[in-house]
This record gives sequence, structure tokens and C-alpha cells, in this order.
Amino acid sequence: MKQIIGDTPRKKEIYIPENPKEHIPRLIEAGIITLNNQTPKTPILKPEVREEEERNVPQTIEAEAYFTIPNVEDRGEISTYRLMKQMTPSMNQDALAEYSERGKRNGNPYACASNTLWAIFEASTKLEGKINPEEYHNLIQFIQSWMRQSPNTLSRIVYMPEGEQDKVIHNYGTSDEYTLEGDLVGRSSWIGDIPPHETQSLSLVLGTNDIQRLDRISQKLIKSPTYLWRFNSRPREKYVGVVRLGNDSRRIILACQRDPRAEDLAFRVMKFNKPLS
Repeated sequence: MKQIIGDTPRKKEIYIPENPKEHIPRLIEAGIITLNNQTPKTPILKPEVREEEERNVPQTIEAEAYFTIPNVEDRGEISTYRLMKQMTPSMNQDALAEYSERGKRNGNPYACASNTLWAIFEASTKLEGKINPEEYHNLIQFIQSWMRQSPNTLSRIVYMPEGEQDKVIHNYGTSDEYTLEGDLVGRSSWIGDIPPHETQSLSLVLGTNDIQRLDRISQKLIKSPTYLWRFNSRPREKYVGVVRLGNDSRRIILACQRDPRAEDLAFRVMKFNKPLS
């Protein structure tokens, strides 16, 4: 019921509930009114946070869509990953490293190295028959479609002159960067045609030199084998490149000499050491 109080031009209105007594307990609980034998409640105040402290609080992204990929085996560790359904914006590798380090620090998705990405792809293919068929189809299709863009990674290759070992820098430019050394130079070819003494190049970049295992993954992903594209001879001076994992209509392309200055998008992931609930 509404009552009009006063007759001024503004005619202020107040709302009076039909049964005001029903609201008394809540008003007492809130400390708005007190009875004669009660002590008013002290209001609970939120502690102030200094501006510099507020900046150090981890910021998380709003909820977004992702695929859950369990049992990802990477460098002897088995983890669960989230493969986000949104890629990074296009950027060069240095900018991607900054983006990823900021994401890790704030608990947000980030880009990863080529060997980690390949491990996620392998674990994804093993989900066939274990998850809903439509979900599995969507996952593989998502990987296929974005691989056509030859996405960026956080793996950097340094080809060295004669007499020195090449370097692969994984998680380039981030706090968990690490370097592997070995021989990467050789003839570009299908991985099945790589001489046994040159398969170390695959271990350095993908984390395994098991040709049959690698071929199973590529067949599951695009029903085609993998082609290794690399320097065929030693450079006169060191050359820096980026590892890309792409595909076209007839092959997965493991490109090991892309320009680090080239701007492209990248897959975004998040790692969880324990199974997700």
C-alpha cells in the first residue's frame, strides 16, 4: 500500500509494507534498529587494500570455453591441460613470450613450446572412444583448422656454424625457459625418410624420435604423415628461427626455420598437475 505524505509539488512517496512487523528481525540483525535491552551491532568493515597490494593480487580471466585434455605426458610428467577454444591475437615470438609470462603470473592461459603442444595433440588423439564422439570430433577439428594457420610457438631454434651444436630454446622468453642442444641440420623430408642417425632432431623439437608414434598422431589428426622442414646445411653464422606446427591438404608441416619477427596467432593452454574435478 502506498501513502502520499504532504502536499508539496514534489509529493515524496514512501513505501509501507502491509505487515511491518515481519521486517523487524531483519532490521535488528542488520543493526539498523535496536531494542531497549540490546547493544547495537558494530558494522563489519572490509579491510582496506593498498593500491600496490591490489596490483599484486592474481587476476583471472572470465570463464571461457576450453577442451580438457588429461594424461598429457611432457618431459616425464603427466598433467591435465586445458586447450582454450580461443587463440591468441597475432604477434611475433617476443611479444608472445611477454604475453605468456604475464598469463602464467596471473593465472591465465598462455602459449607453449612445440614439444608441449605436440604432447597435448597426442593426448587429444587418445581420447577417441573415451569421450562423447561429438566432443572428440570437435576437438580434432579445432586442432586441424587452426593448424592450417601455421600457429606460433614458444620454441626457438638457433642453427650454429660448423663445429658447434644447434640449440632449441623451449618456453622461450619466459621464467621456465630451458635449452636443448644437438644436431638439427639435415635434408628436409617426410619424417619416415629421416636417416636413423638424424632422428635426434625430432626429439629436440617434438620430445620423441619414435617415427611410428609420431606417424600415428599425424594420421589421427589429419590422416596424413608429417614433413620436417629445416636447414639443409650449416649456416656461416648463427641463424635464429621459430618452430611452427602447421598442416596443408596432404601433410603436417614441422617447420623449423620460420622468422621470429613474423606475427601469427598461437594455441592457448593452461596446465594442471592434478586431475580436474
